[in-house]
Amino acid sequence: MISQKAQQLKDQMRQERRKDSLDSGALQYPIPSADLLDGLDFEVTQLQDCQITTIFSPSSRQGVILFLHGGAYLRSFGGMHWRFAAKLVKATGYHLVAPDYPILPKGNFLAAHQLLQALYHQLLQDYPGEEIFIVGDSAGAGLGLGLTMELRDLKQPLPKKLLLLSPYLDVTMTNPEIPAKNQEDPWLNPDSLRESGLRYAAGNDPKDFRLSPIYGAVHGLPPIMIVFGTSDVLYPDGQKFRAICAQQQISLQFFEETGLFHVYPLFELPEAEKIWPNLVAFLQG
Repeated sequence: MISQKAQQLKDQMRQERRKDSLDSGALQYPIPSADLLDGLDFEVTQLQDCQITTIFSPSSRQGVILFLHGGAYLRSFGGMHWRFAAKLVKATGYHLVAPDYPILPKGNFLAAHQLLQALYHQLLQDYPGEEIFIVGDSAGAGLGLGLTMELRDLKQPLPKKLLLLSPYLDVTMTNPEIPAKNQEDPWLNPDSLRESGLRYAAGNDPKDFRLSPIYGAVHGLPPIMIVFGTSDVLYPDGQKFRAICAQQQISLQFFEETGLFHVYPLFELPEAEKIWPNLVAFLQG
């Protein structure tokens, strides 16, 4: 049984017919407001014409989180992203760097990876790889995993760990279990996801591992934690990736919450509070 609050939110998602469009009318915050960060100091810089927000931890703990937001490559940060980021900074003691990477209609995955490569190498000037953590949700989680695979292939220092919330692992959305899962999902529409993913491919192979990391090799990856709700059209690909990692003995902690929806840890829910200590322990361990 899911909590009453989670059930109410699921019902609201259905009633608002958010499945009709991924590009909903929810507010976007490419730059956070002070209230969203709960008093934490931050600065905004520019890299390749994109805004980079750094949130500073009051702690002296050494480390930095590269935080990649979701939004199906259509949307920038939402308020829940910044609240989650601030909570992470306070709990872990790490600084956090959040790029407003290129999204549709003008952006594509190659432009996003060009930015992320440059930003990651900037971080390496101040931190060794073992002090960099990649955290992402949905599309951002997919980009973060693809970036790490690319860094490995380029023989670059890898981040210490990856924390991926409901990662978007395959923009082709061809997993045969997705149609049945779509009956459970109150929020996402697989056809809309496929459309935005193919647009973000910009004429390139949508199975390129930098966009659809489920097709990438998993050898040599750092430890990964993945969190899913089972009422999520992306969950079948999460299970598929879990099996791939198990077969190749990759360090993966996989948490699932029965009946919960896409990126549920970003919401103010009892289930999000339940999983929270695991997220912090993973990043600090």
